[in-house]
Amino acid sequence: MKIFNPKIDYLAKFLKYGVPKIKNGKFGIRYILYPESALDRHIRKYGIFQDFMTTRAKELLPQDSIIFDIGANVGLMTLPFAVLAAPKGKVYAFEPDFPVAARLQVNVDINYLQNAHVIPKVVQDNPNLKEITLYRRRAIDGDNLVNEGLSSTAKIPLHTILGYTVMCTTIDAFVKEQKIERVNLIKIDVEGTEIKVLRGGERCIDQNRPIIIYEYSAIIDELSRSDNSAKSFEFLKGRGYIQFEIFNERQLKKINEPDASIKSSNIIAFPQERINAYRLWINNVLGGYEKI
Repeated sequence: MKIFNPKIDYLAKFLKYGVPKIKNGKFGIRYILYPESALDRHIRKYGIFQDFMTTRAKELLPQDSIIFDIGANVGLMTLPFAVLAAPKGKVYAFEPDFPVAARLQVNVDINYLQNAHVIPKVVQDNPNLKEITLYRRRAIDGDNLVNEGLSSTAKIPLHTILGYTVMCTTIDAFVKEQKIERVNLIKIDVEGTEIKVLRGGERCIDQNRPIIIYEYSAIIDELSRSDNSAKSFEFLKGRGYIQFEIFNERQLKKINEPDASIKSSNIIAFPQERINAYRLWINNVLGGYEKI
């Protein structure tokens, strides 16, 4: 197995693609942008990424919220979470892909965010595991831009360029280690292992009943030959969560069972016993769909 050297890789990338630029996005948030990055294109064009949840999460959360951004990439959701949703709280941004985590740290630093903390670890389900293999994946889109947000502990041959050893933890282990007393929101985007993240946070989820946002993707399930999305849905359903698909970045659609027709989308899940607290927000977003 190849042991990855983040310093060498970061330098090689810098020499290949040139000097990155800093851009001021929406809400005064600054980003370091690379010309070859597919995700950075969203910032260049719109000034923010996935603005539905990054801007509207503040309507659901107290300002001192504790947020876990698991699969944080370069911080395109971490930064708005820290600035808008939890300015008096904390955002723990988990990103194990070393060169990506380096950019995440730079984005945190150039915004002088004291409430955002970069954790370069995989989040999974085994509390006894200290290291794990991460498969670094990169893809080139139709515009010859690089998608760096694909790395996973799931062994997906497509776009995998190497495997290397990284540190790992679980939600429950991290909460205990850091003596975190509550968690308000957990966002998970880990390319096919969302169910492992959820299982590793069983105690935290049962005790704190956070809002949970996770990726649901039939495409990734097929690539990884797993039923990760359905298992994630059933895990939360079994714990009394009501779940909605976020689509068109503006609307919600309630889903009651796993849906293989969802090719790639985000699901937002609310604990059923607290649904009345979120009812007005949900109904406003649902628009023409059946009200809860």
